[in-house]
Amino acid sequence: MREFSFILLLISTIIPVIQAYKDRDKIYQLPFLYSMAVMVWILPTLLGVIDNKKLVTDSEYIRYCLFSVLCYWAAIVGYITYGNKRKPKVEVINAYDPDKMSRFLYVIMVISFGALIVMGGYDAESRNGGTYAVLLYPARCLRPATIMLLTLYLVKPSKDKMFFLIISVLFSLKIIIIDGRRSEVFNLMITIVFPLFFIKNIRVKRSLILPAVFVGVFVITVLPAYRNYSLKGNFSSLADISPTAVMASYVVGDNRNEVVDAARNVEVADLSGDYNWGITLYNAFIYQYASSNIFGAKFKEELMIPYNLDLVKLRDQHAKYDGDEYRYYLSPTGFAAVFFEFGYLGFILFFLFAIITKRYYLKAIRRDNISAIMFYCFFSTFILFSIYDSMLFIPTNIIMYLLVFVGARKFSRIHKKFYIMEKV
Repeated sequence: MREFSFILLLISTIIPVIQAYKDRDKIYQLPFLYSMAVMVWILPTLLGVIDNKKLVTDSEYIRYCLFSVLCYWAAIVGYITYGNKRKPKVEVINAYDPDKMSRFLYVIMVISFGALIVMGGYDAESRNGGTYAVLLYPARCLRPATIMLLTLYLVKPSKDKMFFLIISVLFSLKIIIIDGRRSEVFNLMITIVFPLFFIKNIRVKRSLILPAVFVGVFVITVLPAYRNYSLKGNFSSLADISPTAVMASYVVGDNRNEVVDAARNVEVADLSGDYNWGITLYNAFIYQYASSNIFGAKFKEELMIPYNLDLVKLRDQHAKYDGDEYRYYLSPTGFAAVFFEFGYLGFILFFLFAIITKRYYLKAIRRDNISAIMFYCFFSTFILFSIYDSMLFIPTNIIMYLLVFVGARKFSRIHKKFYIMEKV
């Protein structure tokens, strides 16, 4: 049954990839992005531990695989069914001054650059709260600002836009090389590739799809080991890291593997019958924006709602050996995260998220609304995020993106509107 559940998930992810080989436009849509995310973040470990019943029991393995299949197909069904019976309607498109919007984005990017420079001075042990967490607010503005500016550059190139884009890419490379942030690698790819497609109709080559999977696996396995040294400035020890050994260790479930922990966490959550019922979404917002530096630790603590699901206690109760404990610092993985909130009904969140994504894709693919293209390009980064981290954190993380997006539009808006017939 372990093998069957794995093969079921594997086949599910292969289908959109095959479709993308036939139609490269699908590379920029949720089904393909979900397939790539599952292939990179989840399947290698599930394959590596498929025969290791001591590390992951049959019930843990099978439940996690089958629930992942359920969530995955809920998203696919939601995506392919939305918009099929929509009636065309007249849509209003506002006009914006691209130069004014660029100037607004320059200011945002300068503020983001400053925040990132200051954040770079913090040691690894000081990056979990305090002032560092406050600096994340302006730092997160850099992603949407960069995507929006690149979109404007592709429409109307200029030297000043290129200058800011180059600086932004250099900061992204710093975050990858020094901080070892895996998500930054994939976000940078979307930042560049998606605007090129929607503005210039430049498509990714089919021959790059399969290599992208192997590059992705390399990134998620090697960078965590890499940043253990790079964050401390101990670059001389990097030569001692064996990428092959690190990748092999990760695949077989060693080295604090997220997928192994997620499977165990889903098991104990199911045994308890307790779920958070959306509390995580609320607490994530409070944790991020009710800063204890500004409002005080007591005020922040009073706003938080106790979780119904105590994974620390449950993992301790069901521990199979010493050290088998809940690791709060590991990503829950997207499928497990919705299970913690709503149990088996969590698949509905993937269904709804896919519908929302399809709605914005349909607006962007028409290519007659630059604003819609900008929005979908930065929203696409959260498609991957919903798989490798948690969909429950998206509303909190997207707030800074929306502030940049809405602020840029309001600042550069021209009192002129276009009325067009929406295509279905």
